[in-house]
Amino acid sequence: TVKVPPLASGLGGNPQQGFKLGMIGDLGQTENSAATLEHLAADQGLWATLLVGDLSYADNVNPRWDSWREFVEPYFSSMPLLTLPGNHEIETDHDGVSFTPYAHRFQMMPNCEKCSGYDEDWKANLWYSFDIGSAHVVHINSYQDTGSHSPQYKWLEKDLKAVNRVKTPWVLVNMHAPWYNSNVAHQDEAESVETRKHLEALMKDHGVNVIFAGHVHAYERCHPTYKGKRDLAGPTYINIGDGGNREGLYDEWLPGKDGAAAPEWSAHRKGSYGHGVLEFFNATHAEWTWHRNDQPEWQVGDTTIIVNSVTAPEQYREFHADAAVVVEPRADSVRGYRVAVAVLSLAVAGLSLAVLLLLRRLSSNAKRYRRMSLEFDMD
Repeated sequence: TVKVPPLASGLGGNPQQGFKLGMIGDLGQTENSAATLEHLAADQGLWATLLVGDLSYADNVNPRWDSWREFVEPYFSSMPLLTLPGNHEIETDHDGVSFTPYAHRFQMMPNCEKCSGYDEDWKANLWYSFDIGSAHVVHINSYQDTGSHSPQYKWLEKDLKAVNRVKTPWVLVNMHAPWYNSNVAHQDEAESVETRKHLEALMKDHGVNVIFAGHVHAYERCHPTYKGKRDLAGPTYINIGDGGNREGLYDEWLPGKDGAAAPEWSAHRKGSYGHGVLEFFNATHAEWTWHRNDQPEWQVGDTTIIVNSVTAPEQYREFHADAAVVVEPRADSVRGYRVAVAVLSLAVAGLSLAVLLLLRRLSSNAKRYRRMSLEFDMD
């Protein structure tokens, strides 16, 4: 049975609807990859799975794409799989054009304008966005230009500005190369440093809730962070490059400042294969859980509640009361949401009153009918 998610809130669905997304990265096609997919399949109720780059590890050996398709087909033949390119997708064709094998196989959103990274006649998507449930999800490419004059930046800025946070309360951004990473591996790489320099303020200004990445073959969850410090102005960062690839795990970590075990922004880190599940309860609260392959699926390796800084700013500040810096969420986003909630509350109150009056009328009619029935029986 093919699973089709209900109507997204951005298209007229319910902004309060609950739903679950599976999250994986750097999957490959090994025994560890198979264990990750088995665990993912055991988690019932997923609407879709998002894969944040490094899919097949084909590395210019095209038959590996075919074997990877056969490998993942049993798991994703009935559930949407939405992907983005990582460094192992930077393969070329005979003309030397990067990402060609990936782009031919994964045209995720062919109607997305100015998303291809190529000539617009070719409907490949190296960056794109979509709505699912009450979330707007953005996939960007860490390995193409993100400078302020680049096509990707201009598209992203326009896309984020267009999100109505009343209709679509949550905004997620996925990429491959992480901006915050305390693992020894993949430090100070251009695809992380330059992309963060170009886009970090844009993410903050538009109230992005969570940013997922892969690349580092380990798991790490960060506190809300901005400009290298724990800061409520920034999103929550989660790195999930632990899907099961053939290159192995990275489990060496950097210490924090002044003898601290980890940087102040790092909340939990572990070199272990696994996957994550992001469950949205409503417009204000979600729960993130990370599941390790070497533990039963029901056992959780890491978990946290995620409070929406735009739709629930007071609860957001209270939840992160120990944060190093407290910054007010964007006033315009919060104000717009509050006005809409007030209008919705009045509408619900009016509907409740109407229902109450209807129930009273039905009750009165029922009593009248019973009296008439008794009089008929007596006659």
